Amino acid sequence: MITPDNIFSADRHCATIIGGCHTLAFTDNNLVGDPLEKQTFEQAKFKQASDGSRVSSGHNLNIT
Repeated sequence: MITPDNIFSADRHCATIIGGCHTLAFTDNNLVGDPLEKQTFEQAKFKQASDGSRVSSGHNLNIT
């Protein structure tokens, strides 16, 4: 079975795409948007800051 962890571990590009290409927004200290995108974003261990930058603790990625 392929899980998001397996995909992101095997291919850093997948994690980069999930971290940067989505319709999620940060408002009122909450990440809001499509539930599937939100779940995948969080599974890749990304956090979005209020300034719009995204950091993944699991993949050592920082996307601005």
